Amino acid sequence: SLIGHLDRATLALCDSAIRWHPAGYADFDPQPLSRLPQLVWWHVMRRVIMAIGGAAYGPSAAGGRECRARLDHGRAATLGGCHFHPVKHGYRLFRETGRHPEQRQITAGTPMVFAGCWLVASRCDGIIQPAGIATADPRSTPLPPGWCKLPHRARQAIPVIRTLDGRLIYPHLNDVVYQGSKWSVYARHLGMTKSPVFLTDRQIG
Repeated sequence: SLIGHLDRATLALCDSAIRWHPAGYADFDPQPLSRLPQLVWWHVMRRVIMAIGGAAYGPSAAGGRECRARLDHGRAATLGGCHFHPVKHGYRLFRETGRHPEQRQITAGTPMVFAGCWLVASRCDGIIQPAGIATADPRSTPLPPGWCKLPHRARQAIPVIRTLDGRLIYPHLNDVVYQGSKWSVYARHLGMTKSPVFLTDRQIG
């Protein structure tokens, strides 16, 4: 089918244009996509925006046209819960937590998807919160050493666990290692692993 063909082409284009980071953000080189027709360009970027932002629905085609116009001029853009931040060789894409960040309870030993884009597993019961909210508490645990090297916007959106006794536990990420080999919380960014379902001009993850 046309959608199936587009989807396969999308994954190949993403491999050439997107570099994913385990901490939940991505570097985007616009050059491999610059000459694509708007329909194909938007098919690719809508997948990427949903992967970073974690939204259940893809943004509108009108939003995609405005987004491309801004990117073509090297300007920042925000769409679908995803922020495009200009950097030297393209853009860096971050998830925005919004004014009312999601918080969810998690049960020890039961993995769950948080904010539509993180798979989180914990060895203790607690509340999952974006790090930007959890670390605003003056009682919060200091950041692990490896986290200090992450971009600020990326750190803000990473899920952390607040335990029932108020402790804050930072998750183990693939390339962010801190003291000790054992982890209490593990978080894996889902990236492009979810195949979207298309309904007319809307896209559901």
